[in-house]
Amino acid sequence: MKRVIILMGVLTLTAWFVSCSKDGASASGGAGQAGGRNLVTIKLFSADEGVTFDPANDKLAELIRDKFGIIFDAEFNDDSEAHVLLAASGALPDVFYSEPLYYITNYLNFIDQGYVKEIPQAILDKYPNVKNIIETSDICVISRDLFGGNYLLPKPDSMDRSLYIAERRGIFYRKDWAAKFGITEPPSNWEDLYTLLRHFTFDDPDGNGVKDTWGISTPKAGEMRNWFISWGINVSDWIEDTDGVWRHGQLSNASIEPLKFFRRLYEEGILDPEFAQIDYRQTMQKLAGGAVGAITRNADTDWINAVIVEQFASANPEGNPFDKVGLIPILSKDKNSKPYMHKYMLDMTGTQFGSNISDEKLDRYLEFHNWAMSEEGKSYKLGFEGVTWEKNAEGDYQYIKDSNGQNPVIAELYKSVGLLNMPSWGFELACDFKWPMERYGIYASEVRELSAWARAQRNPYAVPVNIAVKLVNTPAKMEADSFNFSNAVAEIIMGKEPVETMFAAMVKKAMDSGHREAIEDVNRFLKEKGLQ
Repeated sequence: MKRVIILMGVLTLTAWFVSCSKDGASASGGAGQAGGRNLVTIKLFSADEGVTFDPANDKLAELIRDKFGIIFDAEFNDDSEAHVLLAASGALPDVFYSEPLYYITNYLNFIDQGYVKEIPQAILDKYPNVKNIIETSDICVISRDLFGGNYLLPKPDSMDRSLYIAERRGIFYRKDWAAKFGITEPPSNWEDLYTLLRHFTFDDPDGNGVKDTWGISTPKAGEMRNWFISWGINVSDWIEDTDGVWRHGQLSNASIEPLKFFRRLYEEGILDPEFAQIDYRQTMQKLAGGAVGAITRNADTDWINAVIVEQFASANPEGNPFDKVGLIPILSKDKNSKPYMHKYMLDMTGTQFGSNISDEKLDRYLEFHNWAMSEEGKSYKLGFEGVTWEKNAEGDYQYIKDSNGQNPVIAELYKSVGLLNMPSWGFELACDFKWPMERYGIYASEVRELSAWARAQRNPYAVPVNIAVKLVNTPAKMEADSFNFSNAVAEIIMGKEPVETMFAAMVKKAMDSGHREAIEDVNRFLKEKGLQ
């Protein structure tokens, strides 16, 4: 923040014109030309560290300048608090990275105060890739209903919305240990998983003759709460409860049943007794070190690689780690119930436009953004064909290695490459076999195959989330949302009093901490907007 404040202090008109005059472009964009087009300078905040734009020394920057007539005055700045200061002083850049569902107050206030520019429909209609991503974004659709326009260009985790429809949850488990007890398929419900976890805890799965393993570990209570969804109750968001009232799911009586189940795991010594103090790194280390038979963790392509390859295989180098570690992507509460998983929130972040950006610059930027979403545009994330990459006989992309057999370091060769990440976090590239993913090493195929299988298991059971509730921004709602349910749940799981008694005490504490007023505000808002 200090860096940004200092920047504001020295952002004089002279500095502005000097910045905008690089490579022959004036502040109005009329002095320089590229490809027969006047150059425009666009001030941009990116979420990629190290991003710069220097056409004289960066062939990718040169291509962007010549193709779109843009000089990007780009820097890394994802500091939402600093953005507030800049907005209040009228100094937001033309284009900036935004986190609307992490900082809802900023998002709503920026629209209400006129700090951000609406994307005109006439310009949007020119760019089909951009238009499609907006029209298929839950937050953009509800925002348009509430505010009457498009004020956000979402940056989804994946531009392919069919990949992660349900959340990326998973339970990694020792399939080689499970096989010792005749269990050769991943459990599909908590009853069967409970049986497996008892074996992991009490039946010496590592064969060392010592009772020194636990069934399952989880980082604090946060990730464990995500699995309450197996009982059909979403305790991560506000829900319409059985009485028709919208309240936080953790306050619903329906969360008592899963609380009792996890209390049982703790009391029987199946749940790692350190779960309330450790983080996800420590749980991964426990799985890799043979201290536990299962852990909860995100299970997208990157995390499958992180858990099974980077952690487990590093500690257990003998054999294929995928023969030893399996994945449970979804569970029902018992054999007679339907499985559930949260719907995945793809669009937690995005791009917004400062109110002072001209239609010409906005149009030019959307043209660039639309191209960056295309197959051609995405290919430049690998550099240039014939220089840093080529296609093999199957049409897959592959890096051209140097004389030492090393892949090119794209971020060093083309420091503007981070600009191509403005449209998406690139999960679709990690999943697609035609894109190189060298960091997965020799297990790239196994990683992607397991990820594809897990998505196929989860996606049909996604439980929708009401985005409108997230946009309720009253003081009571903000105060209520700060209540720490994870700590309260951990206390109940480790408690000695009956679960019902401790649950009632948690509800009272939450209601006294703002939830009583927040429930009134949320239900009033939804009724007024016709969104119940």
